[in-house]
Amino acid sequence: MRSAVLERMPSMERITDTANNKEPNDKKEEKAPATEKPVVNLTQPNQANDLLDLLVDPSPTIPPHQPTKDTTSGGALLDLLGGIELAGITPLIAFNKNGLMIEFSFQRADSLLSITMRASNSTGSDMTDFVFQAAIPKSFQIQILSPSGNIIPAFNNGAVTQVIKLLNPQKQPLKMRLRLCYSQTGNAVQETCEISHFPPQCWQ
Repeated sequence: MRSAVLERMPSMERITDTANNKEPNDKKEEKAPATEKPVVNLTQPNQANDLLDLLVDPSPTIPPHQPTKDTTSGGALLDLLGGIELAGITPLIAFNKNGLMIEFSFQRADSLLSITMRASNSTGSDMTDFVFQAAIPKSFQIQILSPSGNIIPAFNNGAVTQVIKLLNPQKQPLKMRLRLCYSQTGNAVQETCEISHFPPQCWQ
């Protein structure tokens, strides 16, 4: 009787050993998902780079300044006043080269200046895909309206016009940099110039 009991005891120890051996295996299986955390973190820099690509504009052209609330209200004020000209301002020829002439005419109401750009073509071929761009000092606020078209007819048989509204509350001297792009007889043309000889009545 006693010998039979002693022979069964080792079998019970083996059962407990196998049970104990299963516990660390179960723990290893529970810790396995923890290795997936670094994979989730690796996607965050890619998302940041995609957002940065959306914010960066690689275009080298001079971008037109976006109108602010003051500029928009100023533009509405100019419309209500009907473009009242407080003083006669002499028109200005801003650019004249290779048959392309850019002329500015002015209307002013206090610190708000409205410039009408007129582009004409004295050559024998139309100028197509015409684009007018302007840049001014940061102390100004600018609003560039849509042009009347993008084709400047030959032989001065028509023109392209565009309105530029400037708000100059500090009444500083006006300077402007222009970029003019167009195509003629299959050739792309790009011209740049800087204008610093605006009539004093534009800001004084």
